[in-house]
Amino acid sequence: AEIISAIVVQLLAGGVSAEEITIVRTDAEKTTTIDPRFQLPESIRERVCLDTHDPLDRNRLCYLAASSDAHPIYLNRSIFEADLVIPIGVARLKDSLAYTGPASGMFAAFSDKQTAERYRAPRLIESAGRRGKLQALANEASWLLGAPFVVQIVPGRANQVLHVVAGQAAEAFSRAAELCEA
Repeated sequence: AEIISAIVVQLLAGGVSAEEITIVRTDAEKTTTIDPRFQLPESIRERVCLDTHDPLDRNRLCYLAASSDAHPIYLNRSIFEADLVIPIGVARLKDSLAYTGPASGMFAAFSDKQTAERYRAPRLIESAGRRGKLQALANEASWLLGAPFVVQIVPGRANQVLHVVAGQAAEAFSRAAELCEA
Protein backbone atom coordinates (compact mmCIF):
# COMPACT_ATOMS: atom_id res chain seq x y z
CA ALA A 1 0.00 0.00 0.00
CA GLU A 2 2.89 2.37 0.71
CA ILE A 3 4.38 1.78 -2.74
CA ILE A 4 0.99 2.09 -4.44
CA SER A 5 0.40 5.36 -2.60
CA ALA A 6 3.75 6.79 -3.73
CA ILE A 7 3.09 5.85 -7.36
CA VAL A 8 -0.46 7.24 -7.33
CA VAL A 9 0.71 10.52 -5.79
CA GLN A 10 3.30 10.89 -8.58
CA LEU A 11 0.69 10.14 -11.26
CA LEU A 12 -1.64 12.74 -9.74
CA ALA A 13 1.19 15.29 -9.65
CA GLY A 14 1.73 14.59 -13.36
CA GLY A 15 -1.86 15.53 -14.18
CA VAL A 16 -3.58 12.13 -14.17
CA SER A 17 -6.98 12.21 -12.45
CA ALA A 18 -7.74 9.69 -9.72
CA GLU A 19 -10.61 8.23 -11.77
CA GLU A 20 -8.17 7.35 -14.56
CA ILE A 21 -6.06 5.14 -12.28
CA THR A 22 -6.84 1.45 -11.83
CA ILE A 23 -4.93 -0.79 -9.47
CA VAL A 24 -5.12 -4.41 -10.57
CA ARG A 25 -4.44 -7.14 -8.05
CA THR A 26 -4.53 -10.92 -8.35
CA ASP A 27 -7.38 -12.94 -6.94
CA ALA A 28 -5.00 -14.34 -4.31
CA GLU A 29 -4.12 -10.82 -3.14
CA LYS A 30 -7.79 -10.10 -2.50
CA THR A 31 -7.89 -12.64 0.32
CA THR A 32 -4.35 -12.24 1.66
CA THR A 33 -3.75 -8.49 1.73
CA ILE A 34 -5.46 -5.30 2.74
CA ASP A 35 -6.90 -2.84 0.26
CA PRO A 36 -3.82 -1.46 -1.54
CA ARG A 37 -5.45 2.01 -1.56
CA PHE A 38 -5.65 2.34 2.22
CA GLN A 39 -2.65 4.71 2.46
CA LEU A 40 -4.00 7.07 -0.18
CA PRO A 41 -5.45 10.36 1.04
CA GLU A 42 -9.10 9.80 1.95
CA SER A 43 -10.19 12.45 -0.58
CA ILE A 44 -9.03 10.25 -3.50
CA ARG A 45 -9.03 6.72 -2.05
CA GLU A 46 -12.42 5.65 -3.42
CA ARG A 47 -11.93 7.50 -6.71
CA VAL A 48 -8.97 5.27 -7.62
CA CYS A 49 -10.40 2.07 -9.14
CA LEU A 50 -9.51 -1.35 -7.77
CA ASP A 51 -9.81 -4.36 -10.06
CA THR A 52 -9.35 -7.91 -8.78
CA HIS A 53 -8.20 -10.21 -11.57
CA ASP A 54 -10.37 -13.27 -12.19
CA PRO A 55 -8.55 -15.78 -14.41
CA LEU A 56 -11.82 -17.64 -15.05
CA ASP A 57 -13.82 -14.68 -16.36
CA ARG A 58 -13.29 -14.65 -20.14
CA ASN A 59 -15.07 -11.30 -20.39
CA ARG A 60 -12.31 -9.75 -18.26
CA LEU A 61 -9.51 -11.10 -20.47
CA CYS A 62 -8.11 -9.91 -23.80
CA TYR A 63 -6.06 -11.75 -26.39
CA LEU A 64 -2.65 -10.08 -26.64
CA ALA A 65 -0.90 -12.31 -29.19
CA ALA A 66 0.40 -15.80 -29.80
CA SER A 67 3.63 -16.55 -27.99
CA SER A 68 6.73 -17.75 -29.79
CA ASP A 69 5.71 -21.29 -28.80
CA ALA A 70 2.29 -20.72 -30.48
CA HIS A 71 0.22 -20.50 -27.29
CA PRO A 72 -2.32 -17.70 -26.93
CA ILE A 73 -1.43 -14.94 -24.48
CA TYR A 74 -4.47 -13.64 -22.61
CA LEU A 75 -4.18 -10.77 -20.14
CA ASN A 76 -6.48 -8.96 -17.77
CA ARG A 77 -8.64 -6.49 -19.72
CA SER A 78 -7.82 -3.52 -17.46
CA ILE A 79 -4.11 -4.09 -18.05
CA PHE A 80 -4.58 -4.71 -21.78
CA GLU A 81 -6.62 -1.53 -22.29
CA ALA A 82 -4.47 0.77 -20.13
CA ASP A 83 -2.58 3.64 -21.71
CA LEU A 84 0.24 3.12 -19.22
CA VAL A 85 1.02 -0.03 -17.25
CA ILE A 86 3.39 0.11 -14.29
CA PRO A 87 4.14 -3.47 -13.24
CA ILE A 88 5.24 -3.83 -9.62
CA GLY A 89 7.25 -6.96 -8.92
CA VAL A 90 9.40 -8.49 -6.22
CA ALA A 91 12.99 -9.28 -7.11
CA ARG A 92 14.24 -12.71 -6.14
CA LEU A 93 17.54 -14.54 -6.28
CA LYS A 94 17.81 -15.96 -9.79
CA ASP A 95 17.97 -19.54 -8.53
CA SER A 96 14.92 -19.24 -6.26
CA LEU A 97 12.45 -22.06 -6.75
CA ALA A 98 9.50 -21.02 -8.92
CA TYR A 99 11.07 -17.64 -9.77
CA THR A 100 10.96 -17.12 -13.50
CA GLY A 101 12.27 -13.61 -13.74
CA PRO A 102 11.15 -10.08 -13.11
CA ALA A 103 8.37 -10.04 -15.72
CA SER A 104 6.67 -13.02 -14.07
CA GLY A 105 4.93 -10.65 -11.66
CA MET A 106 2.64 -9.66 -14.51
CA PHE A 107 2.58 -12.78 -16.66
CA ALA A 108 1.13 -15.32 -15.89
CA ALA A 109 -0.30 -13.72 -12.74
CA PHE A 110 -2.78 -11.71 -14.82
CA SER A 111 -3.52 -14.26 -17.53
CA ASP A 112 -6.22 -16.91 -17.91
CA LYS A 113 -6.40 -19.95 -15.63
CA GLN A 114 -5.19 -22.40 -18.28
CA THR A 115 -2.07 -20.35 -18.99
CA ALA A 116 -1.35 -19.82 -15.30
CA GLU A 117 -1.61 -23.56 -14.63
CA ARG A 118 0.58 -24.42 -17.63
CA TYR A 119 3.09 -21.73 -16.68
CA ARG A 120 3.32 -22.73 -13.02
CA ALA A 121 3.38 -26.50 -13.45
CA PRO A 122 5.92 -27.96 -10.97
CA ARG A 123 7.67 -29.95 -13.72
CA LEU A 124 8.45 -26.67 -15.49
CA ILE A 125 9.72 -24.63 -12.57
CA GLU A 126 11.98 -27.28 -11.06
CA SER A 127 14.69 -27.14 -13.73
CA ALA A 128 16.76 -24.07 -14.50
CA GLY A 129 16.49 -24.69 -18.27
CA ARG A 130 12.73 -24.78 -18.20
CA ARG A 131 12.59 -21.77 -15.89
CA GLY A 132 14.68 -19.93 -18.51
CA LYS A 133 12.03 -20.72 -21.14
CA LEU A 134 9.29 -19.49 -18.84
CA GLN A 135 11.26 -16.33 -18.14
CA ALA A 136 11.59 -15.73 -21.88
CA LEU A 137 7.83 -16.16 -22.28
CA ALA A 138 7.12 -13.69 -19.44
CA ASN A 139 9.55 -11.19 -20.99
CA GLU A 140 7.89 -11.67 -24.38
CA ALA A 141 4.42 -11.00 -22.96
CA SER A 142 5.68 -7.89 -21.18
CA TRP A 143 7.34 -6.62 -24.38
CA LEU A 144 4.20 -7.32 -26.45
CA LEU A 145 2.12 -5.38 -23.94
CA GLY A 146 4.50 -2.44 -24.17
CA ALA A 147 5.33 -2.03 -20.49
CA PRO A 148 8.75 -0.35 -20.61
CA PHE A 149 8.60 1.19 -17.11
CA VAL A 150 8.63 -1.07 -14.05
CA VAL A 151 8.94 -0.97 -10.29
CA GLN A 152 10.94 -3.72 -8.60
CA ILE A 153 10.90 -4.31 -4.86
CA VAL A 154 14.00 -5.81 -3.26
CA PRO A 155 12.77 -7.54 -0.10
CA GLY A 156 14.51 -7.44 3.24
CA ARG A 157 13.91 -9.49 6.36
CA ALA A 158 10.44 -10.00 7.82
CA ASN A 159 8.51 -8.63 4.83
CA GLN A 160 10.39 -5.36 4.90
CA VAL A 161 11.20 -3.39 1.76
CA LEU A 162 14.96 -3.06 1.43
CA HIS A 163 15.05 -1.16 -1.89
CA VAL A 164 12.65 0.13 -4.52
CA VAL A 165 14.01 0.32 -8.05
CA ALA A 166 12.00 2.05 -10.76
CA GLY A 167 12.76 2.87 -14.36
CA GLN A 168 13.21 1.36 -17.79
CA ALA A 169 12.55 -2.36 -17.58
CA ALA A 170 15.95 -3.79 -18.51
CA GLU A 171 17.90 -1.41 -16.29
CA ALA A 172 15.51 -1.72 -13.35
CA PHE A 173 15.51 -5.52 -13.55
CA SER A 174 19.31 -5.58 -13.70
CA ARG A 175 19.78 -3.18 -10.77
CA ALA A 176 17.16 -4.97 -8.65
CA ALA A 177 18.92 -8.31 -9.34
CA GLU A 178 22.26 -6.80 -8.24
CA LEU A 179 20.71 -5.46 -5.04
CA CYS A 180 18.94 -8.74 -4.38
CA GLU A 181 22.16 -10.70 -4.79
CA ALA A 182 23.99 -8.28 -2.48
